[in-house]
Amino acid sequence: MVRTSVVSSLCSVTKEWDENISYLQLCQRIESFTGIEPCYMRLSFEFDDGKKLEILESSNPYPFKTYPHVSMILVEDLNENSVVNQLQNSNGTESNFHLSDEEYAKRTDSVLQWKMKNNYGRFNSDSKRSQESNKQLQQQRIAELQIDQRCSVESEGQLERRGWLRFIGRIGEINDQDIWCGVEFDDPVGKNDGSFKGHIYFGPVKTNHGGFVKPLAVKTGPEFLPMTKNDQSDDEI
Repeated sequence: MVRTSVVSSLCSVTKEWDENISYLQLCQRIESFTGIEPCYMRLSFEFDDGKKLEILESSNPYPFKTYPHVSMILVEDLNENSVVNQLQNSNGTESNFHLSDEEYAKRTDSVLQWKMKNNYGRFNSDSKRSQESNKQLQQQRIAELQIDQRCSVESEGQLERRGWLRFIGRIGEINDQDIWCGVEFDDPVGKNDGSFKGHIYFGPVKTNHGGFVKPLAVKTGPEFLPMTKNDQSDDEI
């Protein structure tokens, strides 16, 4: 995971990102708490040494793979008529605000308050229902899985890979809510050895033979035998 500050004209927060997140996914996540639409968003990375670099999707489709040591993401809204810029102008200043999440939530003129009033993003009832439905599907899949059984992993944008399901549970270094599946892969197509940030969750197994994925990506059963050489993928999870 990559931990950075995210600073826009109306907010400053600290977030953790999966290093495999795409540029588009990053912009969509940033929109959820800045209110800036991805099509009008300009991103710049600031590094530990203070240097800054504008990030473009064309040259950085997976920006954290190219730049894993980012300390801050600077977000600009290029739409002069956006709600964000209107709110900023109404404050009579163009300087950045550096607020804690708690302080930001108390503001009455923030993008967060605007989203709440307009049922935008996570405050949208349809979005809430979709998230709840996803949680239920995850729980149903978890009930079907069996630890130490052969498994198949199929994630969006990734080819199938196989191995053994070794772990089901929460990863405290990420959060205390999401459930993850720890897989020992047959081939070196993972990202770890069964540990995450120094905590061993299963194994340890051989380098790059371990990985953590969401339950919906996993199926267990004796039919998932090791894949042949022609079926193997070098993609990582």
